[in-house]
Amino acid sequence: WGEQMALALSQALGIQLRSAPNKFAAVSSHDGILFVMGAYAQLAAVLTKVANDIRWLSSGPRCGLGELQLTANEPGSSIMPGKVNPSQAEALLMVCMRVAGNHASAYAAASSGSLQLNVAKPLLALCLLESGELLTDAMNSFRQRCVQGLSVNTQTTSHFVSQTLMTATALTPLIGYDLAAKLANQAQVEKLTLREVALRQGVMTAEQFDELMHAAFPA
Repeated sequence: WGEQMALALSQALGIQLRSAPNKFAAVSSHDGILFVMGAYAQLAAVLTKVANDIRWLSSGPRCGLGELQLTANEPGSSIMPGKVNPSQAEALLMVCMRVAGNHASAYAAASSGSLQLNVAKPLLALCLLESGELLTDAMNSFRQRCVQGLSVNTQTTSHFVSQTLMTATALTPLIGYDLAAKLANQAQVEKLTLREVALRQGVMTAEQFDELMHAAFPA
């Protein structure tokens, strides 16, 4: 009967199902569900990192990083006029929190069975189905209403590249580590850009500096 049911469900659902080879183990444990819930939790962790990175990179527009420009899905913030909220990233984060909670619930439900009696099986099913649906909907919404509309603020990123002193590393093939470090320290003390200090000291031409920067940070 198990093989016949698996075949019937496979045909009805359009996915490949098979009957468990060890029926005793299948009744007493729910390893398959836990495996899927673990994959959901891992996906939620990755999506959390992505959503938070986008929130940070789009913070601003003037007093944050402001490297990314978000699509204005709403008319603005309820307390800050003109602000574009990272609402899709925040919605995705809440879904990931829920999925993480479902993973913890599924762990507790699967481990609380007694021999072949698993009274928390309904909770396992709820966590499994809800997490799958939430992740699917949230990722689709995030892609359509956030990722597809993202744009890079090239004016901001170019400004950051010109101001950072870490680009001194790109100068070392031409002037060496010690001199590059000296230029970076001088730029920090005098509140100048690395380019301004390098040209003032005459250690390289503007063309050489720009060529090294372009090689290290191609547009």
